[in-house]
Amino acid sequence: MGINTLIANNVYEAAYPLHDGEYEGDSKEMNERKLLYQEWARYGALYKFQPIDLIRKYFGEKIGMYFAWLGLYTEFLIPSSVVGVIVFLYGCLTIEEDLPSKEMCNQRNAFTMCPLCDKTCDYWNLSTACGTARASHLFDNPATVFFSVFMALWEQGSSLGQQPLPHRRKGGGREGGREGGRKEGRKEGEGGRKEGRKEGEGGRKGGREGGREGGRKESEKVKEREGKERKWRGREGRKEFEKVKEGKEEGRKEGRKEGRKEGRKEGRKEGRKEGRKEGKGNAEGGKEFEKVKEGKEEGRKEGREGGRKKSENVKEGKEEEMEREGGREGGKEGRNLRRKKRRKEGRKEGRKEGRKEGRKEGRKEGRKEGRSKETLFKHW
Repeated sequence: MGINTLIANNVYEAAYPLHDGEYEGDSKEMNERKLLYQEWARYGALYKFQPIDLIRKYFGEKIGMYFAWLGLYTEFLIPSSVVGVIVFLYGCLTIEEDLPSKEMCNQRNAFTMCPLCDKTCDYWNLSTACGTARASHLFDNPATVFFSVFMALWEQGSSLGQQPLPHRRKGGGREGGREGGRKEGRKEGEGGRKEGRKEGEGGRKGGREGGREGGRKESEKVKEREGKERKWRGREGRKEFEKVKEGKEEGRKEGRKEGRKEGRKEGRKEGRKEGRKEGKGNAEGGKEFEKVKEGKEEGRKEGREGGRKKSENVKEGKEEEMEREGGREGGKEGRNLRRKKRRKEGRKEGRKEGRKEGRKEGRKEGRKEGRSKETLFKHW
């Protein structure tokens, strides 16, 4: 297993190359570090191309690719830097002909400006901003429009026509160092290929195993989340079902109570009405009975007086008449008693019928209200 596989498996966090040999001194022994210093890592080698092969051999492929890209990017910036210098020089040459900076730098035009702040600042003269106006003309002049168009076209051209990475070197280095570097590069290239194949196979196996384990873990997590969500939904459903049941029971109880109250009220009202009617009939019957009693007493008085005045012969006829009158009075009293019994029976039957009707109506209204509440709870 190579170092890249160990880093991929998180055995090591990072790996860095060690320095090999000294690069300073008068020693004649040549090593890779000293060769890089002479050909690349000093100010005297600015005019030379970068030794990309030596950088890759010493630091690795990642750092070698980074410096190759950096060199290519710097080469492409050379034309734009030349045009930028020309635009800057144009601004330096035309600074004296710029009208806004002339007007601001002319001390004869004493333009007083408002204070820059509220309390501590004072009025100031426009000619004091002469230096900033001239400096702005150096970087913001009519040639900057051409420079912006040039940069836009240059960016498109550089993205379309990229050149291959430079691998040439000019000057410096010895022939023996070049030949040794080539041989060592070939050997290391073959060894790197073999190691790369081995690391690739190990990386594939590790990636497959890691992918399988990650998939299993993710599937288990998903199952746990789904189970929790189902439990939570089941609990909420049970709570809502219990609430609906409680609402139904409350609706039924309220319907029963209201039905009972309404039945009692209606029964009381009907009983009072019938009682009033029967009371009126009893009062009228009592008046008639009193009248009959008064008539009886008057008849008795008259009969007594007539009996006294008439003779004894007429007493038998009077007794017969008195018996007849007594029979009539007894029939009247029997009739009155029968009327009272009928009235009492009518009252009882009316009360019973009123209670039955009140109960039926109360039950119907209670059921309707209970159903309406059940529908409301279901919609909720």
